[in-house]
Amino acid sequence: MGWSIFLLDILLAFGFLFIATLYGYLEQKSLSVGGMILSWNINDNLVAATLLPALLVLFSGVLIVNLDKLHFLNGLWLVGLYIFIIKSATLIITKRIQSIKLLNWIISGLITVAICYIFSELINYSKLNLKLSPSNSASIIWCIGTIAIIYLLVRILPTQIRDLNTNRRHIGTLYVKYFNQFKYELKTNFKKDELLQRIFFAILITEDLNRPSIFRFFERLVFPLGFIKTTGIMQVTNKNILSDSKSIVLAQDLIAKYYKEISKKNKTEYNRLKEIAYLYNDGDFYTELILYCYFTLTEIGAFNGEITNI
Repeated sequence: MGWSIFLLDILLAFGFLFIATLYGYLEQKSLSVGGMILSWNINDNLVAATLLPALLVLFSGVLIVNLDKLHFLNGLWLVGLYIFIIKSATLIITKRIQSIKLLNWIISGLITVAICYIFSELINYSKLNLKLSPSNSASIIWCIGTIAIIYLLVRILPTQIRDLNTNRRHIGTLYVKYFNQFKYELKTNFKKDELLQRIFFAILITEDLNRPSIFRFFERLVFPLGFIKTTGIMQVTNKNILSDSKSIVLAQDLIAKYYKEISKKNKTEYNRLKEIAYLYNDGDFYTELILYCYFTLTEIGAFNGEITNI
């Protein structure tokens, strides 16, 4: 395989992940590399991670055929492999590998590569029918049919193999780690009130999973450019660059304020928590993640650095 083919496949892989990241950022689904592909609690995540690279191979193959650059079809299936390798490396570098079901992740990678290979071979076999022209309806039918099949697979696969939910043991581990790391920054009311403490750590864990330390490092570097507004592990908005510890202190003031205001209202615990989470980060996706973490922390009996049921 020539260097030009290798370079194209790598560029396609990185381009795909960049677009997914941009989508995740704009939709507040995740800022992690891979956006919705790597987010840790999105419905259809596993299906998206498995099937979307195959669509990339399909569209790239059609474009290559119509540009008469047929030599680039050789090894096009490797795009799927490169995407999986880059995502896996990112999970390891950002220390998020424990937050997924590893067996599901590996299986999804193998399936991704296999489907990309099948698509690549089909494109090679059907290249004469992929020339887009008013008289060649076969290419249009071929593409629409493939997309329709993928959509049907997304809809009919059972939920248990579509999700890559963070397991409760990992959330418990993160809680103990961060309680011990930041316990001296915790204010008295957060040490005494279980609900207040758990909502605080639910927000912290959610923010950390979506913006690991390596991302926060780069956020601080580009902060002077003006387009980054939040820094620190708690992602607090401030005119100055915040350390993780400083963001912890400021976040407690915000959460305590929201907690006091909402506690005056006659609402269920779930609705109170949901409103606090939404005020802190006004995105439906983040709100659901925060609630997921909170009720997981409640289930395992997390309080003052201890967990009683994990």
